[in-house]
Amino acid sequence: MKRIFQSVGLSIRRLRKNPGFALISILTIAFGIGTMTAVFSLVYAILLRPFPYPDGDRLVSLRTVNVENGAERGCSLLDLEDYRRLSTTLSAIGAYTVSTTQLHGDGAAQAIRLGWVNPEALVAVGAQPLLGRLFRPEEDRAGGDVFKALLSYSLWRSRYGSDPGILGRTVHTPITSFTVIGVMPAGFEFPEGSEMWVPMESWYALKPRETAVKQRGQFWYSTIARLKPGASLQEAGAEMAALSKQLEELFPNGNRNERVHVISLRDHEVGDLRPYLLLLTFAGAFFLLICCVNNANLLITNAIGRQLELALRSALGAGRRQLALSLLGDALLLSLLACPLGLLVAMAGVRGLEWLVPVPLPNWMQVEIDFAVLLSAIGFAFLVALAAGAVPAWQTSRTDLQGPLRSGPRGTSGNSRLRSALMVVEVALCLPLLVGAGLMMTSFVNLTAVDPGFQREGLLVVRVSSFLGGGTRMDRAAALSDFYSRVLANLTSIPGVSAAAASNQIPYMGTESGRAQTQLLIRGKAEEGKQLIAPLTAADVSSNYFDVMGIPLLEGRSLRETDTDDSACVVLVNARAARSWWPDRNPVGQEVLYGELTDTNPYCRVVGVVGDVKQHSAEAENGIELYYSFRQWPVNNPYFLLRVNGKPSSIASAARQAVHQVDPNTAIVFIKSLDEMFEESLWQRRLWGVAFGFFAMLALILAAGGIYGVLSHSALQRRREVGIRMALGARPGQILGLLVLDGLRLTLLGGVAGTVGAFALTRFMSGMLFGISALDPRVFLGVAGLLLGCALAASAIPARRAARVDPLIALRQD
Repeated sequence: MKRIFQSVGLSIRRLRKNPGFALISILTIAFGIGTMTAVFSLVYAILLRPFPYPDGDRLVSLRTVNVENGAERGCSLLDLEDYRRLSTTLSAIGAYTVSTTQLHGDGAAQAIRLGWVNPEALVAVGAQPLLGRLFRPEEDRAGGDVFKALLSYSLWRSRYGSDPGILGRTVHTPITSFTVIGVMPAGFEFPEGSEMWVPMESWYALKPRETAVKQRGQFWYSTIARLKPGASLQEAGAEMAALSKQLEELFPNGNRNERVHVISLRDHEVGDLRPYLLLLTFAGAFFLLICCVNNANLLITNAIGRQLELALRSALGAGRRQLALSLLGDALLLSLLACPLGLLVAMAGVRGLEWLVPVPLPNWMQVEIDFAVLLSAIGFAFLVALAAGAVPAWQTSRTDLQGPLRSGPRGTSGNSRLRSALMVVEVALCLPLLVGAGLMMTSFVNLTAVDPGFQREGLLVVRVSSFLGGGTRMDRAAALSDFYSRVLANLTSIPGVSAAAASNQIPYMGTESGRAQTQLLIRGKAEEGKQLIAPLTAADVSSNYFDVMGIPLLEGRSLRETDTDDSACVVLVNARAARSWWPDRNPVGQEVLYGELTDTNPYCRVVGVVGDVKQHSAEAENGIELYYSFRQWPVNNPYFLLRVNGKPSSIASAARQAVHQVDPNTAIVFIKSLDEMFEESLWQRRLWGVAFGFFAMLALILAAGGIYGVLSHSALQRRREVGIRMALGARPGQILGLLVLDGLRLTLLGGVAGTVGAFALTRFMSGMLFGISALDPRVFLGVAGLLLGCALAASAIPARRAARVDPLIALRQD
């Protein structure tokens, strides 16, 4: 132990004698540790952190996939009842969905996230209430006492003051009133940040539309289930595929070509994030390796400066192993000193990730510096110490230690070759990062330039929570139409607002915007009666929606104020629908049925065709779009869109007042510009582009610093050669060109090796890019030019300094 403390003390004294070297080395290691730790915290949060549910790795989700067109959806409730009864591999097969509603009557109206769940869904995740009980099976059956509710812990505290007498109390929503039977524990938010839970059957009991009956083709619901003891994911998948085939034979109308796939809950939640996270991990690992190589070069330089000291210690009896361990100890000390600073870099990186992710993540997916991440940071520190310190330690074990006593500490050609090789490796690691960053950023820029099909600038979106229940469909349609008309009149009267419209779907709202895959019937086609399945958006809008949004009318007419519940049902379709359904005839006058044919859901006549709109994201393909008059259909949870002359956010307060003047009990869910919503829809692309760009920028700085350091030391070692050349008549420009050429030669060698790695990386990235090829020559040439430019600048500084040396002074000093 005494020797260890003595060795640490000696290392500290050596570093104090060379503070510049110590500072640069510590900063390099800190950035390497910090950035990789930030990346690991993101990967751990999404891919590795255990779910906050008992045996979370046994949870699965069911997805219905159409074998004809690959359309992937949730499951229907009737199918789930059969799966629950027949499955031998799955238990607690539950369904859930989420919507926005509001609470009122106990204070100001408050918008909340409402989870509609089966009791089995709560059983699957092992939910245990803090107070009261969960739903009973009979409370989710037709005719049962279904109007029960569970409150989240945060809602219980914030709205009801943690009232212990909350059980049995009635809470009021625009849908209906519910009796509270339980309070969930803190942190429980399944699914999707729910604040209150009600039985799925309560939606059907309310009958918001007379057509709201359970059908086989309603693949609308997300699912969750638990693998039974001893059952594997593969066995469950095989069984559910066989059961879904049986249901197709029994119910061909609703289940034709439908198969059920079983995936882990992790895959269901993570979705398409996995390849991006793996790519980001590779980028972080490359950057960490660059830091290791850069630090190894610094340690070699430091060891060269200590050659005389090492030679004297060897002459006094120190063995090669002891000397090598002392160099390794210096590297370890530097890494330990860099650890606190690396954690600060990691914390800054995590805060940056939070800024780049504007949407709320599930509570189990929160990115934070926890114990596992701290352990990873310490592990990365030791990795850097071993990787960087092993190089000078190995070199010292092979060097003639007595040489400096005979000829002075000039260094050796072996050291120069090793440092040059490390610089080549550093450039080779840097180039793939630069190429990846170039591709990602170009892809992001391409997405921002996509024409969305409407004019998003100058639009303010006001989302309100207004869900009126009770009465007939005509009563609800009339009440809602009156409510929206009065709100639109108030909004239009705000100074600076040129027009206002209403809709229950708007672009960039993802799954909440009503993206669906459901049954369509097209009258008059040869395949009349065939169920067509396609991704679509069905929106109920006001008559001026298209003018406010700037969506062009291509054929026919737009919706009118006279398209009310008393007139024939009309619909507008987008250009893609017209091309797909009626390529050889005029779409105006055709008839379309969305869902099942009933007295209250008839075929609707197409009266016009409008332009295609990017409903879900800039990169998604245009889908099928149907637009109905909100005066003919009850619209719930509407969006109001305001065309503003100026900055949209400047009238947010006036818009809130305009809504509350009509109904003070209407809760505002959010007010934001459509530009903001567009930016939020691109958060993943921005995250990967910025992260890759950050790694590439730091890697380029380190690579340029490495080139500068190698050539500076090379120029110092070659000062005798330079003096002789200049004494024999060489001009400063020739000396400058000679040394710069050495730097460019090493850069080109690294660039060739890095190009091979970049080609391998881009093959992995090909499915992640938009509007650009993974082998785009402009990116590769641009990166090559940038790297060569930095190498030229880094080489020119030491070369210029060497070319100015007086040859007599250089020869005399040697």
